[in-house]
Amino acid sequence: MGQTGDILKQPVQFLKGVGPRRAESLKRLDIATVEDLLSHFPRDWQDRRTASDLSRPLDGSLAVVKGRVLKVKHFRAGPRMAIFKAELLAGDAQVAAVWFKHVSRRYDVFAALKADVTPGSDLWVVGRCEPSLLGAREVRVEEYYPLADPRASLHVERLVPVYALTEGISQRFLRELMHAALAAAEHERREPLPPRLLEERRLPAYPQA
Repeated sequence: MGQTGDILKQPVQFLKGVGPRRAESLKRLDIATVEDLLSHFPRDWQDRRTASDLSRPLDGSLAVVKGRVLKVKHFRAGPRMAIFKAELLAGDAQVAAVWFKHVSRRYDVFAALKADVTPGSDLWVVGRCEPSLLGAREVRVEEYYPLADPRASLHVERLVPVYALTEGISQRFLRELMHAALAAAEHERREPLPPRLLEERRLPAYPQA
């Protein structure tokens, strides 16, 4: 993707996985180059270093659950809504992971879930924990990651950045794109601060930051 020294000025479109359509979406976030991308700082952070303790009340709070799928089902909940539910065994606790999708006639809205979330599979789910009508524990899933996915480590078991988004750009995509951009630009040496100031204030160098 260009030579060292030129990477930061390269159009973000040419990073793997972007392409023209996503590049247009990123422009709405004022991201046109790799440098713009790396300057799109998180608006928040979430502590996902450990799985949530399901023995504690978590109603309405963020839950991070690592579990094995026991069974799944999916069904329509009206003309425009479909629900996919997976029963997970997380340690000694059971929890229902629930996905809500708007129905489209063009494609199977649950195609990816049917491939990833099958009985016996292991995965992480992240979402809001709510009590169901029957009192069981439910997580309304915002993100999920199969344990077999090597990219899962970017989204769980660490402090996770949360970015401002726009239509067509997800947290998962932006985190993985940011990771790729950092790897591509790791040898850039464009320190904007003088060495003396870095030393006096004990600041990390720009590439490290």
